Amino acid sequence: MLTAVIIDDDKMSGTILEHYCEKSEDVQMLRLFSDPKEAMEFLQSEMVDLLFLDVEMPGLNGFDLLDKLDYTPYVI
Repeated sequence: MLTAVIIDDDKMSGTILEHYCEKSEDVQMLRLFSDPKEAMEFLQSEMVDLLFLDVEMPGLNGFDLLDKLDYTPYVI
């Protein structure tokens, strides 16, 4: 089973993704974040297998967030 986090400042998109992940037996959703800085704090202490990552977000874009991680999860 893959552990996953959704990071998307568009709440509707994040909620839809979360709904589909919850239906999957292969994905364990850990958190849904609308604030990329809050997500970064979480990801510095929790390693996940998969990120559903929005690229364009205020304050910290998806690519910058990935560059700051000490590990490389799968990214959608």
